[in-house]
Amino acid sequence: FPPFQLSVTLDPKGAHTTSSALVAKIMGALASKGEKLEGKKAIILGGSGPVGRVTSRLLAKEGVDVTITSRKYQGKAPYRDIIEEVEKVKEKESTKRRGDVAGVKLTSPDEIISAAIDCELVISAGPAGVEMLPEGFLGKLKNCMVVADINAVPPFGIGGVRPDYDKKEVGVKLAIGALTIGSMRNKIAAKMLKTAMETEGVFLDYINAFEFGCEFVGL
Repeated sequence: FPPFQLSVTLDPKGAHTTSSALVAKIMGALASKGEKLEGKKAIILGGSGPVGRVTSRLLAKEGVDVTITSRKYQGKAPYRDIIEEVEKVKEKESTKRRGDVAGVKLTSPDEIISAAIDCELVISAGPAGVEMLPEGFLGKLKNCMVVADINAVPPFGIGGVRPDYDKKEVGVKLAIGALTIGSMRNKIAAKMLKTAMETEGVFLDYINAFEFGCEFVGL
């Protein structure tokens, strides 16, 4: 209560700012081709961690159908909070398309290719230094328009996608690397802190971080 008020920025393990930067960069890449997120399909490799989970929320909010992959889990159990949140939002805002979220266990590159064959967006959100999809497999995904990887530690999450790529053309795909996403993440984090310092009693989370990310890519 006034005058005892603080502003808060919520960014657990950098998940909110990293996810927001990731989705904003994907939106910017799509926009450069005259495309948008709504109606697309995405697969998030290694998506059961903090970044993958928040990314799935943001994508579903923008009308993307999301498949989260894990090497350990399948079904609703590890993703129940994400799925339930998406369903609640759908009930409240039926006028806008909201994407679906599903979880699946995948243990091999061939299984990933099979699950991602219809996806326009391929995202690697696995642990640092863990290759989710070896080089050579990406070329099999003919429908893929944008591929993004948050792993900056070799071996990278997706073979052939280097950390410094920024809408780099890899065949017919636009590739976004971890350092490019990280640079955007730092801008978002700085704006969140600046906003918190200049505004009384504001609470900033991943929704605000995403709004800032969209501003930075001109959307």
